[in-house]
Amino acid sequence: MSLLAPLGLLAFSPAARAEEPFAVAPMFPSAASPEDDIVPGEFIVRLRPAAAAGLTTAGGAFAGGQEALRAHLARAPLGHVRAALRAFPTKPLGPAARLHAAWRVRSSLPLAELRDRLEDRVWVESVEPVTRYRALAEPNDTWYHFQGDLIDMAIPEVRDIADGTGVVVAVVDSGVTPNGADGFNSLLAGWDFIGDDDDPSDDDAMVSGLAHGTHVAGTIAQRTDNLEGVAGIAPGVSILPVRVMHYDEPSGAVWGDSSDIANGIIWAVDNGAQVINLSIGSSVRSDLVADACAYAYENGVFIAGSSGNDGAEDGVLYPAALPYVFAVGAVGRAHNVTGYSNQGAELDLVAPGGESSDDRDGDGHDDGVVQESITMDGWRYVFAQGTSMASPHVAAAAALLRQRGWERPDAIAEVLIQTATDLEAPGFDTSTGYGELNLLAALTLPVSESELAQSGAVTITNVQTDFSEDGRAWLSWNTDVASTTEATGDGVDEADLLPTHLHRVLVKADPGSNAAVTVVSRTLEAEASTSLTLEFPFPDDSIFAGCNADGAGALLGLPGLALAAGLRRRRQQG
Repeated sequence: MSLLAPLGLLAFSPAARAEEPFAVAPMFPSAASPEDDIVPGEFIVRLRPAAAAGLTTAGGAFAGGQEALRAHLARAPLGHVRAALRAFPTKPLGPAARLHAAWRVRSSLPLAELRDRLEDRVWVESVEPVTRYRALAEPNDTWYHFQGDLIDMAIPEVRDIADGTGVVVAVVDSGVTPNGADGFNSLLAGWDFIGDDDDPSDDDAMVSGLAHGTHVAGTIAQRTDNLEGVAGIAPGVSILPVRVMHYDEPSGAVWGDSSDIANGIIWAVDNGAQVINLSIGSSVRSDLVADACAYAYENGVFIAGSSGNDGAEDGVLYPAALPYVFAVGAVGRAHNVTGYSNQGAELDLVAPGGESSDDRDGDGHDDGVVQESITMDGWRYVFAQGTSMASPHVAAAAALLRQRGWERPDAIAEVLIQTATDLEAPGFDTSTGYGELNLLAALTLPVSESELAQSGAVTITNVQTDFSEDGRAWLSWNTDVASTTEATGDGVDEADLLPTHLHRVLVKADPGSNAAVTVVSRTLEAEASTSLTLEFPFPDDSIFAGCNADGAGALLGLPGLALAAGLRRRRQQG
C-alpha cells in the first residue's frame, strides 16, 4: 500500500498553495523554576489505606470515617476537600489501594507547615503539592506539506506489515477533536476530566493556537490512503481520547495538574488502553502520578512520555523520568538531536520531533511535524516541533508491535532498543538514549520474547531508585547488552527470563527501614551483579519538603478565554 500518491497530490495542489498560512502561534515556554510547576495553595493528602475506610466528603469538608482521623485532619486549616481521583482503579495489580486513599485539599499553610501538622505514623502517609504539567509542543505555522518524518521512517513498507488494527492507544492530553477533513478511522468514546463529561474535545485551541492532543493523535492514527490531508503511522489504531489539560484563567495558561493527569491514566487503563501517550511534562515529581503510571505498567500498558523541551543536558521531565515510562527525546530531519530536546540518564530513545529552523527538503516550509489540528482559524494542517511530537511516534510504534504479537511493556521496549539506530556513542548515551527509532527494523524482528538474549560480557549501569512514601520503590538499572534479571534480598525475590536492556524490580519495605538488595544480570556467557541498601524514607523525608507554594508562572499569556468558554457552552447546549 502506497502513501506517496495522496501525499504527492496534497503537496502540489494549487488550491493548497493559494491558501493563506495560519499565523505563527506562540511558543510554549519552559518553567523558570520547579516552583512554577506547583499549583499554589493546593495539595494532595495521602492517607494510609486502612485509616481511610469510610471517609467521604460533604460540602467540601471531610465526613464519615473514624472520628479520630477527622480530629487529626482538623489540626490544619483545610479549605475545599474532594477525592483526588474520580477514576478509581479496578484492576488487580499495582498500587490501587494507595490511589483510593488520596484527597485533594486547599490550605493557606505552606507545604512544610502542612506536612508538620498532618503527617504521622497512624493516619496521614504524606502531603505533596498539586503539580502542573505542560504540553511539550512548540507550534509554528499551518500548511499542507509532505511529512518528512514519515517518509524517513519508510511508512509505505511499514504499512505492508502492520497498521495497528485492534490496538487501543490512549492520548492523555488536551483532548482530541473529531470531524476534521482527515480525522481518524476509529475514535473511541473517551472522557473529559476537566469538564467532567463524555466529550473530550480540544476546547482550548482558540486560546492556545493549537489543539495539542488532536495533533498528537494525528501522528499516531490520522486516517490514511483517503486522498485527503496527511497520514498517520498506525491508522488502524483505536484512539482513546482523555482530556486532562485545559486553559486556566487565573494564570492565563494551558495546564494539566497532577490530580487530573493521574485520573486520566487510571481511566485509560481501566477502559482498555494497551498503550498510553503522555506528551506532557513537569519539573516536579508527583507521587500520585507516579503511582498511576506504576498502575498502568503493572497491568501491562506501555507508556511513552516526552523528555521535555528545555534543551537541558540532565533534565528529563516527569513523568518520562519515571522508570516505568519510556522516555522519548527528539531529532530533526538530519537525525541530529534537536536543540530543545531534554537529555539525561533516564532517556530511552529519540524520534522525529520537528525543527522549525530547518527546511532540508527545500519546499519553502519548515521541517516541523505536520498533522491536522484545530487552530484559532478552524481546521488546518499544523507544523509543530517538540518532544510532544516525538513521543507519539514511539507510541504508534508500540501499537504496531502489539498488533504483531509483542505484549509485555518490557518486551516492546526491548524491541525498540535493540532495533534503534545508533546516532552517537555505541549503545546507550545520555543525548540519544539507545538511538533513533527504527520502525521498519522493529517490525521485521521475529516475534519471540525468548530470542531477545544477546551474548557476551554484561555491565550494569544507571542504577536508580524511585521511592514512594509508603514503602514501595522501583529499583531500575540498565545493561549494555540484553540480559535476564534476578533480584534477591529484603522485600524482593524476583527472576525475569525476558532478556532486556532496561530492568525494573519492585521492592517493598516499611517506611524508615533499610532493605539490602542484590541484582544480577546474565547473558549466555557472563553475568554482572551489584548490591545496594535502599533507605526507605519517612513522609517527612519527601523530595517535596523544600518546595514552596508561592505563585506559579503562566505557560501562555493569550487572549481568547471568551471564545473557548463560548465553544464549550455551545457544545454543551447542542
